[in-house]
Amino acid sequence: MNYFSFASAADRYALGRPFHLHPPVMDRIAATVSPGRAIGRALDVACGTGQSTRALAARAIEVVGADLSSEMLRHAPPPMAYVRAKAEELPFAARAFDLITVGHAFHWLDWRRFLAEAGRVLRPGGWLAIYGSQFLARMVGNPDYERWEASEYSRRYPAPPRNEYRPTDGEAGEYGLRLAARDAFDRTLPFTADELVAFLLSHSSVIAAAEVGGEDIAAVADWLTASIRPMFRAEPAEFEFHCVIDMFRRQAD
Repeated sequence: MNYFSFASAADRYALGRPFHLHPPVMDRIAATVSPGRAIGRALDVACGTGQSTRALAARAIEVVGADLSSEMLRHAPPPMAYVRAKAEELPFAARAFDLITVGHAFHWLDWRRFLAEAGRVLRPGGWLAIYGSQFLARMVGNPDYERWEASEYSRRYPAPPRNEYRPTDGEAGEYGLRLAARDAFDRTLPFTADELVAFLLSHSSVIAAAEVGGEDIAAVADWLTASIRPMFRAEPAEFEFHCVIDMFRRQAD
């Protein structure tokens, strides 16, 4: 199931996902894969609405974004190039890229097929960076939000099945890749109550309930607003995220 193939879900994603999740991650990737100089040619796989592609473009000479959902790509910003493509079937020649990034999407992929494609289209010495920024459901200074998310939101809108497995160095080696670096850091991001509602409405758990299950999205938004707004003692409030980056190096043939 591609939860982001629905036009309404893509619209909410474009509205609700904060762009500033991506630049600090891209800074760390760039510092590892190309310290002191711009990255050459980069591919942003499962780029969605192009927020990650935009962040990557500030650190690379040439960037291409690829996503399976034409509805998500409809929101992708110029001037970067975009292609509609499956991560497991990339329409590019062998050894075409110096860097591939996958942000917040690896858990949706057939990881073995994708790693085979990444190994094929990366140049020897090129890099694959897989990252995620986990929303920890913690409002700084107010534990009521975390309790509400666990007891109310997550029970009402459970996350749909996904593959959280992270390949080992040995498994990656089957595709010519070596786990060369792993980075993790914590950060906070500011949200107003309305921004947090928009963010939650973009989650696959809500898409599963609304676009797949037929629940009225306006009613979901009203419930979220009524539940969340009283917890904001001031706006914006800070929320905690945990970011992890796995960086694989393409080995020589």
